[in-house]
Amino acid sequence: MVIIGKFIASFCALLLAIDIIGHLIAFLSVSAEMKPKQVRKNLLNSVYFIFFISIGFMFLCGLIFALTGISPVDLQIAAGVLLFVFSVYALLSRKEEISVVKSSTLFPAAAQLIISPVFLVMLLVLMSLNGFIITLLSLLINLIIVLYVLLNCSKLVGLLELSGVKIISRAVNMLLCAYAVMLIRQAIAALIS
Repeated sequence: MVIIGKFIASFCALLLAIDIIGHLIAFLSVSAEMKPKQVRKNLLNSVYFIFFISIGFMFLCGLIFALTGISPVDLQIAAGVLLFVFSVYALLSRKEEISVVKSSTLFPAAAQLIISPVFLVMLLVLMSLNGFIITLLSLLINLIIVLYVLLNCSKLVGLLELSGVKIISRAVNMLLCAYAVMLIRQAIAALIS
């Protein structure tokens, strides 16, 4: 039961960090001129790329943390502060458009939307709290959801409309802010006890 609880917590936290609904409009603008077959191929390449980069990132950072003596509690506090800052910035920002470097393919654009500092920090926190295997499984399932959502992007934007996408993205950032506070609170409690 404990493993299932850790997996669900890991899955939900990573889903918040990715905020795929918040990226629908940017993705739609980048992919608008492409044929559906080209979008599918580039999205698959992006998901593979993100998956393998994430694994490499987790291994490399795990090694660096082991060599430098950075503890999970240190990481929790640092990650909590970073997640809090990023989520508050996103909540207060009036900027409506996400900037993505224009490219001749969708591959780098899709990866830019997903691999954010929030995503990378969340991977590290989840790995330190729940272990590599649980984090890897939650990453894999989240990337499958990302692939499904982005392949059906135009339908979802039509269903939710622009205002619905913005509302969901704000709610996700609010939850991410609360998650950041929880990380800091748990780390401080661990230090005190």
